[in-house]
Amino acid sequence: MGDILDDFVRQRFGYESYERVERGLLLQKKQTAINMFTDKTKGRFIFLIDSRACGPSIKLSSVDAIIIYGSDWNPMNDLRALQKVSMESESEPVPIFRLYSSCTVEEKALILAKHDHILDSNILNITPSLSHCLLSWGASFLFNRLEELQNPSYSNVSGDELFMDNVALEFLSKLLSKVELSTEPGNAAISQAYLRGSFYSRAIVVAGESEGISSVDGDLPKFCAYWLSLLNSE
Repeated sequence: MGDILDDFVRQRFGYESYERVERGLLLQKKQTAINMFTDKTKGRFIFLIDSRACGPSIKLSSVDAIIIYGSDWNPMNDLRALQKVSMESESEPVPIFRLYSSCTVEEKALILAKHDHILDSNILNITPSLSHCLLSWGASFLFNRLEELQNPSYSNVSGDELFMDNVALEFLSKLLSKVELSTEPGNAAISQAYLRGSFYSRAIVVAGESEGISSVDGDLPKFCAYWLSLLNSE
């Protein structure tokens, strides 16, 4: 994910628009990246950092917002990593945005986390039933969506593009205005996530849940029948 973001930012804004710190980076190179970012005359406005590289040695100034990409199996690990970093900002507290893909294993992991079910960071320890539960999340919705898109009569492409434009504008407005987020219907895809102790509140509704998506529960034969039914429908 870091390489993808690095490539995108470089092509979109230029090589001198950002700095990047990965785990294992030599201390001297890490400090050089920090100095380049904090020096406002250098024009760096993006700091890409691997969560595993977060530590007390990272001291940043002029931080306006934090955006989390590629959530950990335990989303609280991402927040704990950020707490290790020293940041100065004109806005207190600094807004944190967590971006995730709907109808994916990533989204299901967030749902499990808000119900206090934290996944083992070692994927080899995940049981077959839990694995199928993760993989089946949103599969039926996506298969139906694919069938809809392949239909020659489908003509809502402009509507999809408009939705994405609205999401982008909404996100940009939150970054620029620093207004308080809410769960009001006017928000296309951004809602405020409240913490309940060390976990996200169960009242939070992720995008997939708002679409009425549900997981497949049961033993392996039921999962096999589920996937066969999806594949046969295609």
